[in-house]
Amino acid sequence: MKCKKCRTEIPEDAQFCYHCGWEVPQEPPPKKSLPLKAIAIGAAALFALIAVWRIAA
Repeated sequence: MKCKKCRTEIPEDAQFCYHCGWEVPQEPPPKKSLPLKAIAIGAAALFALIAVWRIAA
């Protein structure tokens, strides 16, 4: 990766630039999101529940 201040090539895991001393901001780990399959199954279950409830009512 390149230093955002001086554009010198630095290692991906560097905490600071070895050339200019700029501190590399540590990015938080990406948030885990629900897989699309889980969302689809949940939506299908909700629609089935609503359909059964309407028929019974």
